[in-house]
Amino acid sequence: MIVEVIVPSLNRPAELERLRESVPDGVMFSPSVETEPRALTTCINELISTSTGDVVMVLADHVELMAGCVEAVVCDFDNAFPTLDGMVGLNITNMEPKPGIREYCFFAVGREFISRFPDGKIFCPDYYHFSGDTELGEYASGEGLFIFDEDACVFLHHPNAANAPRDATHHASRILSSYDQEMRKLRRDAGLLWGMSFELLEGNYG
Repeated sequence: MIVEVIVPSLNRPAELERLRESVPDGVMFSPSVETEPRALTTCINELISTSTGDVVMVLADHVELMAGCVEAVVCDFDNAFPTLDGMVGLNITNMEPKPGIREYCFFAVGREFISRFPDGKIFCPDYYHFSGDTELGEYASGEGLFIFDEDACVFLHHPNAANAPRDATHHASRILSSYDQEMRKLRRDAGLLWGMSFELLEGNYG
């Protein structure tokens, strides 16, 4: 089973290198080094569309893989999703759980699961930065294709964890947070869930 890590990164070379160093030997590492702010949904969907791993781990440059994380993910797919049609949520060990949100923040998806989405667009293009992962996780959970693995551990370097500054990249990710919140409400009110359908309200991103 080939495991691939994908990650977009903007103006964080040291953080990206820290993540790369935490990735075990034999795991593909596919970063997208951005030069200007772009929608996270766009970046992730592009990386997924060009990925080749059997299992693709979707991370961020402020994440660090902990020992045994990749092995736990491989075990999950061997046991729960042998056809690679599933999604595994990673455990953010240094932040309190937030059910229905943080369990979907960082995850691994199998190749068959990716094929459920046109052109590999696993994140709904209606969103700029927030809620794409949440909606994906809700779809996977509803289909019985999601598990959260407490043993698949990551460490987060983030202002909300009180161990990283609110840098320009952090601020850039939040320039349309109000838009994402409103879009989340509009899509829920319309009964839309990405994966169950591919209907868009705006479709500007991703």
